[in-house]
Amino acid sequence: MELNCVRKKVSVLKGGGLSRLAYPAQVVSLILSDVVGDPLDFIASGPTVANTDQVVDALNIINKYHLLNKIPESVISIIKATPTSNDDSCNEVNNFNHVQNNIIGNNSIAVKNVAKVAQQNGYSSVILSTRVEGLVSNVAIKYANLANEICLNMSGKQNRLVQYFEETSKEYKFVDNVLTNLQTQISKFSQSKGLCLVAGGETTVILKGKGKGGRNQELALTFAKVLHEMKDTHPHIDEFNIFLLSCGTDGIDGPTDAAGAIGHCQQFENVGSHLKPYECLKNNDSNSFYSNFSNGDDLVSIGHTAVFVPLTDRQEDDILHPSAAPGSPDPLTFFSEDGI
Repeated sequence: MELNCVRKKVSVLKGGGLSRLAYPAQVVSLILSDVVGDPLDFIASGPTVANTDQVVDALNIINKYHLLNKIPESVISIIKATPTSNDDSCNEVNNFNHVQNNIIGNNSIAVKNVAKVAQQNGYSSVILSTRVEGLVSNVAIKYANLANEICLNMSGKQNRLVQYFEETSKEYKFVDNVLTNLQTQISKFSQSKGLCLVAGGETTVILKGKGKGGRNQELALTFAKVLHEMKDTHPHIDEFNIFLLSCGTDGIDGPTDAAGAIGHCQQFENVGSHLKPYECLKNNDSNSFYSNFSNGDDLVSIGHTAVFVPLTDRQEDDILHPSAAPGSPDPLTFFSEDGI
């Protein structure tokens, strides 16, 4: 958000500049949102949306990161400039009555499509959230804790789902009626291939190593680690096959040709001596791990879609069937879509 604020200040087109240049022509903007929550003024820095930033906001951001002395004076002069009465930003064109902004693709559409296709393929699907944000390390723990609570409920050992959702509702930013929908689908679990939980948003990775990976592959592998470690104190997890599929809807995860990966406990249990998942995580090298584990079967490659839009039915169907151990209960599957 801060970067977009600075971009709008120094750009002729961003921050409503394109619409001001087009005035008085009618402007129809078709928008693919890559920002959680769909704030129009931040998607692509809002070229057809009125800029509501304060004059000093961009300069305050520059000062916040101690960058004032590292930026050319020509740029600083623009950042410090105050609009005058003759500027386009101060005249009637700023009303933007000649502009029609239309979101034609976003996180919500992608998530709904995944849930729909999961249902069509025989899964009981539940949408959790379209606003997942935060560090991959934290999000993985949240997903693992939720999986554990659902397993406790489904195995009849403990039922604290209501309490759990009350405690975490603000942090998770759940969609409306998520608990009711989840309880309904749990009751139908035996009649389906499994329970599919769908969430979308944008996670963050703090790079500490020099490996090759992406936030989706790292989320999948981190989830596998957390779930594996939980089994020591929660042995009931072994009664279920739990998978996390984390993918970017543009088909590219970091500097790799994979969209993401499928994470599960086996990745920390049935590994050869040449595979070191803990070291791969420390080195941000999730792609190397997934490329070598099980002949790369847990890597998801769908090709570059070029835009952040919902996946096609074919692509979703290809990744809706992670293999389960013979005789095990139907899988509990998480879909986590990133980057839209």
